[in-house]
Amino acid sequence: QSIVHQVSGRLGIEPELALGGLSPEDKVNIVQESFSQYPTVVLVGDGVNDSAALAAASVGIAVHNGAEASRAAAPVYLAEEGLQPILELIRISNSTGRTIRRNFAASLGYNLFGATFAAIGWINPLFAAILMPISSASVLTLALLSLGRPSRAARAAANRRHPPRPRSGLDAPAIA
Repeated sequence: QSIVHQVSGRLGIEPELALGGLSPEDKVNIVQESFSQYPTVVLVGDGVNDSAALAAASVGIAVHNGAEASRAAAPVYLAEEGLQPILELIRISNSTGRTIRRNFAASLGYNLFGATFAAIGWINPLFAAILMPISSASVLTLALLSLGRPSRAARAAANRRHPPRPRSGLDAPAIA
């Protein structure tokens, strides 16, 4: 099994979406073609041959100890080795999306009921105006509550003086 498929399996990426051994042009073409099927295209790379594709992707991630050109082309650079930083990025991204959707729904519901009740006279407009800042405060409170504690891996990395070694034994994970 190739390194690309080993890494993709650990990251939960479908095997047919994890490609390796491609030319730089092929990588850029695949990234561009992927936009027709997927709203977001993420590419992880470590070499000069990944630079153009990293720049073309929605999110380009250059790995720790990768080539300078890949770090310059990618908006995201992993300062730590291994797969854990990528897994942490995925976790944070999913958590942020859930928080945004929950806050939007709470705000929409709160304001929809408040405006409706004020419009039909069930609550005094002055009272409705006083409740408006509470809507903002509730959205902020929900966002702060969703922050939670940092993951175990993030706390462990913050307490170490040296970057963690990759758990998989792979020196340069690359999915491109």
